[in-house]
Amino acid sequence: MPKAEMLEQVKTLLLEAGASRAVVIDTAAIDMLNEPGCGSCPELGQNISRQPTIPPLDVFHRELETYRQAVLFQVRVPVDPDNRNDAFRGANQVHDMVLDAEQFCQANGAGVRGIIATCCRLCRPCAGVGSPCRYPERIRSGMGAFGINVVETCSRVGWPLEFPVRDYVDWTGLVLVRGGGGA
Repeated sequence: MPKAEMLEQVKTLLLEAGASRAVVIDTAAIDMLNEPGCGSCPELGQNISRQPTIPPLDVFHRELETYRQAVLFQVRVPVDPDNRNDAFRGANQVHDMVLDAEQFCQANGAGVRGIIATCCRLCRPCAGVGSPCRYPERIRSGMGAFGINVVETCSRVGWPLEFPVRDYVDWTGLVLVRGGGGA
């Protein structure tokens, strides 16, 4: 399958799975920080999908250079003022959607890396740094852990994010795609 067609099919797959919006982007639109964007996260040092257990940023930056295009997508979840933690279901949905998109790309001969919205939330609590992951084939890291500036990247495609969140959360995922069959 030609890469352009594959990217459009990934975009369609994500929209059909519940993404509120999705767009094919050049990886040059991804704004990179010089440090992880999760310095104040309470999961830092506790969650296996965060620093220091994932590759350093310079390793990810070199990997990112091997990709030219990606699909950026969001899942919008209403915030219930009486149960603010319920909004995290969108992060879990992004995780599942990334895994499905990866499987589709791999089945069609493309290299792929899926990046989720936040740290992995498959296990609550996480097994923790120094312990083996319970789901090593499903664990993914969040955009901030790789130094991706989510706010600026979304702004570059016309999706401004507002903080603090009030009525809804837009959880953002990224599917980097390399190669594939055809032109």
